Amino acid sequence: MTIVFYQKDATVYAVQYQTSENSLDVSKLEWLFSGAHKIQGDALKGYFIGPRREMITPWSTNAVEITQNMGIGGILRIEEFTQTACDNIPYDPMLQAFYKGLDQHIFTIDKQPDPIIYIDDIRAYNVKEGLALNPDEIAYLEGLAEKLGRKLTDSEVFGFSQVNSEHCRHTLVTKMFSQSETEKRFVSFYSNVAYTYNSKYTLNGSIRVDQSNLYGSDPSVQFKPIWSLGVAWNLKRESFMDQVDFLNRLDFRFSYGLGGNSPKPGKGGPYNLLSARANSMFAGLGIGYDIMYPANDKIHWERTRTINGGIDVAMFNNRITASIDVYHKLTTDLLATKPTDQTLGWESFYTNFGDMKNQGFEVSLRTKNIFSRNFSWSTVLTMTNNRNKVLKLNLDGAMTASKKVYMDYIEDYAGNSLFAYRWAGLSEEGNPQVFNAEGEIIGDYQDESLTENAVKFMGVTQPKWYGALTNNFSYKGFDFSFMLVYNFGHKMRRDVNNFWYGRLTHNVSKKFLDRWREPGDEKYTDVPKYVSKTVENKTKSRNITFYELADINVLDASYVKLRDITLSYSLPKSLCDKLFMDRITLRAQASNLFLIAANNDGIDPEYHHYRSGLRGTKYGPSWSFGLTINFK
Repeated sequence: MTIVFYQKDATVYAVQYQTSENSLDVSKLEWLFSGAHKIQGDALKGYFIGPRREMITPWSTNAVEITQNMGIGGILRIEEFTQTACDNIPYDPMLQAFYKGLDQHIFTIDKQPDPIIYIDDIRAYNVKEGLALNPDEIAYLEGLAEKLGRKLTDSEVFGFSQVNSEHCRHTLVTKMFSQSETEKRFVSFYSNVAYTYNSKYTLNGSIRVDQSNLYGSDPSVQFKPIWSLGVAWNLKRESFMDQVDFLNRLDFRFSYGLGGNSPKPGKGGPYNLLSARANSMFAGLGIGYDIMYPANDKIHWERTRTINGGIDVAMFNNRITASIDVYHKLTTDLLATKPTDQTLGWESFYTNFGDMKNQGFEVSLRTKNIFSRNFSWSTVLTMTNNRNKVLKLNLDGAMTASKKVYMDYIEDYAGNSLFAYRWAGLSEEGNPQVFNAEGEIIGDYQDESLTENAVKFMGVTQPKWYGALTNNFSYKGFDFSFMLVYNFGHKMRRDVNNFWYGRLTHNVSKKFLDRWREPGDEKYTDVPKYVSKTVENKTKSRNITFYELADINVLDASYVKLRDITLSYSLPKSLCDKLFMDRITLRAQASNLFLIAANNDGIDPEYHHYRSGLRGTKYGPSWSFGLTINFK
């Protein structure tokens, strides 16, 4: 028996079953078919295109399995059909068939074996049957028939098409012309002027003007100058510093400038950028086109205003040298891909849509701790601190809690911000719960009280402090060095169990063992329960993202890592001379030997995706050995 479900967009689902109709849960099927309703009667009039009755589609196999997981038994086949307005709509005869009405016999196969047919004209047969054989394949079959001394049968030609046709190679039947070219054209004028007076005072300035085809066609955005102005004062050369013997150098620097970034090629301009695509739903109608990037003739420079002040100092016969830079950057008209109203025909477009500021400092310190004839020890320390804030962001639509937890740029917050639901534990049924902004416990993800203020700012995924510490030791012909790198002050999501429903087909996280199993477990675990049926996993009272994106699963991503250790030995010069060599050096190096991380989950933040919580491929220690020979 067959029942038919009809959807308003002219999509029809036909369900073949072997039990009584009363045993089928029609409401579940209507939910599965996105609100399609069961028709009254045994047949549906009209014109339809759908899969051939002789071929069960992979989509049908998956759909039947889903119904089994939903607890609906007895279903043999489910196929999707499209209603058409007339009987002359083109379709792919190899995969599809035309139906005049859908009745109880659409899946009935009552066909006697056809007599063997010998093909006189393979080219004509290819067109008639829609086999999609290309000219080279047709020529091969014609040559095979000549070699065999007989005509090929229809089953031989059809079987060959199944194995070697363009359908099986997943290529397009319609030949497409393809050509790509990237051309970047700039007309640039650049000037730089510097003047130093009495080796004490330096003034420099630069200006650059660009015109490029990477911008919109509007003349007002084509011509933008970039410039900077800087001054420096060598204080050590002043006469009043002559008595300060411990200082070898003392320079002050200041600069102000305006820079910018241009749009990426192809993303901004007066024309839509298209991509050719084929779709089986429109078989026979040729190639369709997607708009990859819509036209935007107003796109223009991303501009950055930078203020920078710095000090360079050397003292105690250059045994201590340091550079300190403080900066403030204001970027306006940020370039990025902006989500938009999908009714316009595309999901997003590349444009200027915000302002952002960055400020911080950079320090570089080098010391010669010990320096003698046979032994030396020096240290290099670098440190960078950066803080930023999104000042303006032109986004469409209202902000919601479900949007905010996924976004990394939000107005009045730092860039690369991380937001999380406020965890309220599991319910008595083992499902996730969170607090809203008023502190009320919420389990329904559609609850209107779950506003954007219900989620919590956890920090940023970009390190606030980062740098490196390097020590170099030298004793006679031996050199030894090691470098530590550090990143502090940022956050990351924990990698949690991601197996919540359905059939087990792969390895799962060991945290799966900690899941809720029976009432009362909510007092001891935060891991939600597992459900066997797909339909039970996403309900109003069960939203797994409440747990996956909760504040309890946000960790400190700070770490210190021993990046490398290097030991080398250079042979004595007397020995090198005897070997007619200038220098011979043996070297051994080890990398990534140990890690000190702030988290207790065994996560190496360097190989972790901070926002999604997914672990990347972790690389262990590596060793290398080398020999360097310099000839005279």
